[in-house]
Amino acid sequence: MLRLEASLRSPFHPMVDAASTCVKRSGAWVVGHQFYSDVMAVLTVMCPRDKVALLEAALAETGFTLHCPATGSPGRGDEIAVQLVLNALHGGPDVRRTVPAFG
Repeated sequence: MLRLEASLRSPFHPMVDAASTCVKRSGAWVVGHQFYSDVMAVLTVMCPRDKVALLEAALAETGFTLHCPATGSPGRGDEIAVQLVLNALHGGPDVRRTVPAFG
């Protein structure tokens, strides 16, 4: 699995939508996701091996700041699993709620 980290100065939902559009434009597809409050999302993406650079370029063209090149084990086969970690820089409050202890 390869790992890409990127951030965008944007509200959370438009950021996720922009990243999803970049994934589709590069010929890849989202197979899973996890949202962490309204500041971070992790998209699990399957990407054709020869399209990873296109995914990185699409993210950069859209305004995402890539924090490091793709890292990890590329594996074998025609497709690569990519963990795309996204951070929204929006300056608003975090929507996490306090969860009381139980037990």
